[in-house]
Amino acid sequence: MLVDAVVMRPLGLAATVLGAAVTLVTLPFTLATGSADEAARYMIVEPAEYTFDRPLGEFDRCGEDRHPCGASNR
Repeated sequence: MLVDAVVMRPLGLAATVLGAAVTLVTLPFTLATGSADEAARYMIVEPAEYTFDRPLGEFDRCGEDRHPCGASNR
């Protein structure tokens, strides 16, 4: 739990923020190809889910229904 709170959660937050920035920069290209939703899911939603929607110390399962992290939107 300590490693999760001190290392993994801050890294997840950084990944979410960085993913949002990259998604914003690449938005004109992803809109043109019709892949903006998919890009946002992989770059923002999945890191945010891993950071904010899983119990402390649980690295594989997210949400109340305990689905595999990243699998809820597929």
